[in-house]
Amino acid sequence: MDVVDEMLRKGMLLSPEAAAVLRRKPELVSTLSVSGTVVTLGDVERPSVVWSAPQKNASSVSELAEFYAARFAFYRGLLEAKADRALLVSMSQAAGHGSRASIIGIVREVGQGFAVLEDGTKTLRVRTQEKLLEDECVLVTGTMDRDALVAETILFPDVPIGHAAKTSAKEARLVVCVDPVAANATVLITNASADSSRMNFAAGNSVVWPDGADGTRPVSPCLLNINGLFVLFHRISAADLQRIADAPVDKAAIRLLRSRHIDPRNTLPGDPLLLRDVPDIVVLDTGVAFSANYKGVTVVSPSRERAYEIDLRTREVKEFKAQA
Repeated sequence: MDVVDEMLRKGMLLSPEAAAVLRRKPELVSTLSVSGTVVTLGDVERPSVVWSAPQKNASSVSELAEFYAARFAFYRGLLEAKADRALLVSMSQAAGHGSRASIIGIVREVGQGFAVLEDGTKTLRVRTQEKLLEDECVLVTGTMDRDALVAETILFPDVPIGHAAKTSAKEARLVVCVDPVAANATVLITNASADSSRMNFAAGNSVVWPDGADGTRPVSPCLLNINGLFVLFHRISAADLQRIADAPVDKAAIRLLRSRHIDPRNTLPGDPLLLRDVPDIVVLDTGVAFSANYKGVTVVSPSRERAYEIDLRTREVKEFKAQA
């Protein structure tokens, strides 16, 4: 039974246009917020808040242990598919000078020419010149040298090869800019145009961040559904972003997509910035303007001087000078 038939069975009525979109994009069902029993195209394509994360980090020893165990389980599932099963072992089994092995582990320490990884059975030192990030997870293949693994290859969870850029079924634009009134707040607006001489927050535009289309006020981080595209919003300073990934802000953002985590140091319950599902667009509120594209994922960060318009139908990004 497809998703539309299931909704009809439950007594929901759908317009032909809404049914066509839901059959094409069944993932939208979980984001619907419908006041009546009839689902229209407007209900399907209305911007909505998919989730808005709590602001309290996991803090107790038991909470953190459970948190990192869940993160590792997700990463292990991704990385096992990339591993040579004949070489894949737990760290407690990786032994024997000169033997080859593959291990999957979360990075616990990074030093000059080495990193210490953990997989729940043991910690293991890995010799490598690769810049690894604390709390990310990697698949390492190499040769054992006494109590260390000399890395030959390191694979990351990463955005899948062939990940296609999703587009809106109809013409729509998303403007990402800094609010000219509250100058430190990033705002996401639909139905606005970068060609306007001044950003207009009045009728005709829909501010989807921070107001939320359903009357809620989401916090950062949050995931928004805008015309069927999933937009992840996260507020992080440029200095913190550079510190986490040891790179300029635009390259740091791409590096974190390879890790499938926008902020590995973050321990919010549920690990919302762990990219279990890859978003279509990532909006970072860093205060430094940049835009980038990585394997079908659009990343933008506006500043007081520069803003961006994303054509949701083509995924083309235009930069324009923000109005004072």
